[in-house]
Amino acid sequence: MERNYLLDNAKITLIFLVVFGHSLELVTNSPVLKTVYLLIYSFHIPMFVLISGMLTKTELTKKVLFGQVSSLLIPLLVFEVLYELLEFARYDTLSHYTLNLQPYWMLWFLWSLFFWKLLLPVLCCFRFPVIISLIIGVGAGYCSQTGYYLGF
Repeated sequence: MERNYLLDNAKITLIFLVVFGHSLELVTNSPVLKTVYLLIYSFHIPMFVLISGMLTKTELTKKVLFGQVSSLLIPLLVFEVLYELLEFARYDTLSHYTLNLQPYWMLWFLWSLFFWKLLLPVLCCFRFPVIISLIIGVGAGYCSQTGYYLGF
């Protein structure tokens, strides 16, 4: 497959916006920076999800599933264990992330991306997969039961 430099540039721009947005969290007293922060957070994750979906295969074979497990779940588990070891060394207890069965703060995207990639072949069986995804996503945002359980 030939490289799509437009997607590469979009991904690097989004990565920069994530880092910039996180740095804006440190400045809480400026209304202008708060507006920029909210603007960035209104679109950068949906754009990551859209680009990831564009680069995902719609058929789920053993090879594709193995690739998803090795590129998403194994790094997730390795870093979860490392974060928990650090937490245990510092505070002599497990973090609330592990106790609540949710991924550590920065690792939620790997967990979610794994499930999104598993759901894509199922959603592609429907007539309007993007509209169905939007309805589910907006509906989940209004559901008070969603919370952070399992990082969904």
